[in-house]
Amino acid sequence: MRWLVISGWSVQRNTHVEAHRRGEWLHVEVQGYPAGPAAVPPSLHARTWFAGGLLKALQLRQRFPDDGVAIGLPDFPCYRSLLEGVEDTFWAMRLQVLLVCRQGEIEQWRRRSLSG
Repeated sequence: MRWLVISGWSVQRNTHVEAHRRGEWLHVEVQGYPAGPAAVPPSLHARTWFAGGLLKALQLRQRFPDDGVAIGLPDFPCYRSLLEGVEDTFWAMRLQVLLVCRQGEIEQWRRRSLSG
C-alpha cells in the first residue's frame, strides 16, 4: 500500500485495497506467498491463492466495471508462471497486476504475448 500512497493515491483497506486519485479508482486484491506445511510445496499453495485472487479480481471487475482493478502478488517465479498462462485474458478483462519485489518495490506486470 505504501507504493500507492507514494504514487499519489489515497488508500483504504476493506476486503480489498481501494485507492483513489484525481477522480480515478483502483481496486486491488492482494495475495501473499504461502508458508504452509513442509509437506505441501509453496508453489501448490500459490496456485490455490492465485485462483482465489483471480476470482476476487473478476468479482471486482464485475462490481466496478469503469474502475481500475488489479491483483497484487509477491514477485515469485510460481506466480509469474501462472500469469503467463492467462496474460491475454488479464489484458482482455482490463486487469492489472502489481508484483511486489522482496525489497518492497512494485513492478507493474506487462503483457508479453499477443496470441489470439
